[in-house]
Amino acid sequence: MRLVTICLVLALMVATCSTLKNPLVNPPPSQQQVAHQEGQMLAAAGFVVVPLDNPMRKERMNSLVPLKVQYIVGRTGNIHYWMADPYDCGCLYRGDEQAYQRYEKYKREATFNEEQAEIAQNALETAEADQINENLELMNPYGIGFGPLYGW
Repeated sequence: MRLVTICLVLALMVATCSTLKNPLVNPPPSQQQVAHQEGQMLAAAGFVVVPLDNPMRKERMNSLVPLKVQYIVGRTGNIHYWMADPYDCGCLYRGDEQAYQRYEKYKREATFNEEQAEIAQNALETAEADQINENLELMNPYGIGFGPLYGW
C-alpha cells in the first residue's frame, strides 16, 4: 500500500512539473494580448494614440510592420517613434524620444519582474519537491536510506 502511495506521489510530481512549461497547457499569449500589453506600456510612456479614422490611414496601416516600435528622422532632425497596432486598438502609437526612453525603461522593468517571478516559482517548486522527498523518507518502513527504493 505504501509503495502505491509513493508511486502516486512521484507520478503527481512528474505531471505537475511537466505541465508548467508545456505550451499546450500554458499557450503563449495571442497577438491581441501582446498588442494590449505593448499599447498599455506605450500609452503610459507618453505615446499618443492616432486613430485610423479615414481610408488613407487604414490603407497605410496595412503596409506597416505590426507591433514593432520603429522610428523616422523628421525634417528638423527630431526622431519620431511609432508602432502600428492592428490587433487590439486598430490604431498607431506615436511618440518622441522622451516617450521612447520611458517605454524602454518600462520594458526593462517588466522583463526584470518576469524573471524574478520565474525565479520565485522555481524556488517554490524546489521547496515543494524537497518537502515531498522528505515525506517519502519519513514513510519508508526500512529507515532513512534503506529499502526497496534504494536498491536494498
